[in-house]
Amino acid sequence: MEERRVVLLNGVTLDFQTQGIRARWTGGEEAIFPYSQHGPFASLLVLAAREENTRHIAATLEAYRQMPQIREQIVLAGPSLDPSPFRGESALKWIVAKYPADLLPTSLKDGLRALSNRSRLVILALANRAPLPADSLRSLLEAAVHFPGRIAIPVLRGERTHPLVFTREVVPSLLHVRKEKGLLYFVKRLGIEVPLFDSRSACP
Repeated sequence: MEERRVVLLNGVTLDFQTQGIRARWTGGEEAIFPYSQHGPFASLLVLAAREENTRHIAATLEAYRQMPQIREQIVLAGPSLDPSPFRGESALKWIVAKYPADLLPTSLKDGLRALSNRSRLVILALANRAPLPADSLRSLLEAAVHFPGRIAIPVLRGERTHPLVFTREVVPSLLHVRKEKGLLYFVKRLGIEVPLFDSRSACP
């Protein structure tokens, strides 16, 4: 694993080292959080708007299926999308959005209510966006675990990207958000930027 350092918005420095994540606070305290073999129970919540097709969804599910932490997959889809290609997947929940034109935040609540009680982490992904490389996603998950109640926002090459990752503590706030505030309100309030190394753009 390539060692790298990131600095979060609250001044905490994270060193992603071979043995785990070394966190240093501005007051001088530090601690090492070892990587777990499988990590906490994570749920993947995929938002698929009306214009998406099943190929986009299938590609998204396949990409994230390689992560052992993800043990539940939920697709929040518009009524025009056909769920039949996914009926053989026992770990997949298919939810038809009541308001497909308003996936965020109105229909998102239906997906959040479907989360397993065992789920500690939620990965909020868009079906029309390319997933992160596995190593970058793992770093994002680790950051979210060590900063519960916050929304981890991946940053690649200086730009915010996708997916968002947050712990179970954030879910009640999202379930009670008013439509006029939306998800962006909580991203601004609870978000922490997590700069990531993009292995896809690295020189050989």
